Amino acid sequence: MTCSGEQFMDCKLAKNCKCYRAVMRTYKALTGDKTIPDMIALEAAQKVYSFHRPEVCVDEAVVTVERWVSDAHIQ
Repeated sequence: MTCSGEQFMDCKLAKNCKCYRAVMRTYKALTGDKTIPDMIALEAAQKVYSFHRPEVCVDEAVVTVERWVSDAHIQ
C-alpha cells in the first residue's frame, strides 16, 4: 500500500503518514539487533519510506526519516 491520496500528501508529519509505522518498525527491529549499525537501520527505514512514497525525492525522504527517528528517541 502506498501513501498516495490527498490526506497523505503532507507526509512530513508522522501523524499524517500511513507508512510511519512501517518505517519505524523497520528501524527499531534493526537497531534492536546490536550487531547492525544505526546507519544501516536508518538506510533501511529510508528505503521503506521511499517504497511507500516513490514520488518523494531521496533528499526529502532522508530528512523526513531522520526527523522521525530523532523525534522517537526524544519521546
